[in-house]
Amino acid sequence: MTRLILALLAVGQVATVKPTVVNPNEWSYYDVIRAPGSVIVDGIITEKEWRRAPAISSFSDVFQPERAVMYPTAAKMMWDDKYLYVAFECMDEDIWAEMSKRDDPIYCEQAVEVFIDPEGQGQRYFEIDVSPANVVVDLMLLKGSYSGRSAINARYNVKGLLTAAKVYGTLDNRSDKDEKWTVEMAIPWSEFRGRKVNVPPRDGDSWRVQLFRIDRPAPFPAENQHLCWSKSPGVFHQPKNFGVVIFRR
Repeated sequence: MTRLILALLAVGQVATVKPTVVNPNEWSYYDVIRAPGSVIVDGIITEKEWRRAPAISSFSDVFQPERAVMYPTAAKMMWDDKYLYVAFECMDEDIWAEMSKRDDPIYCEQAVEVFIDPEGQGQRYFEIDVSPANVVVDLMLLKGSYSGRSAINARYNVKGLLTAAKVYGTLDNRSDKDEKWTVEMAIPWSEFRGRKVNVPPRDGDSWRVQLFRIDRPAPFPAENQHLCWSKSPGVFHQPKNFGVVIFRR
């Protein structure tokens, strides 16, 4: 029951904080470059392909925007004719993950998350989460609403999704000091066919995207941090606060 309550809170079914819609001038923006070559999804993001992509490091606390970030997070994106690629690098001295099945509520532990709203209307957007153990949650959210009335289709699976995670340290060893964990995702464009956007995108097309990281250095809940790329005070599920990504060739 406790896990269920936490899960509902995490995905926005229970509204606990009044969210804020930020001014469009405060949205984050990112130019997604064309991948210069073949991308191997193995969780290692130091290959030459990723080195060309600009890094996103401006993550802030969702619930306490002025709070200092304990463990820095960086992210990158690229694309080609088949996939949108997303990579995360999460500094972390205590890396853990207890859940092991697809669609387990890993957002109650540690995870990185990508929200994608192709048309930018907030009516039907995608969520993909990955844990340090490479457990995946993929959801489609219908009629997204900051008031917590989002309908969540947990049975939804992204066909052809590729993910990988790499731990620089030891997973689930609470007695040692880790360095970081990284995640790599390849999200197939085929999943977006039928939407009112070009698939794959054309040069200059823009979509709405949000990036999150959840860090829980248990057993110290007061130190938990919920980090976002595009400013979204008080709530995760607020499509009006998603950042803007522009696809470049």
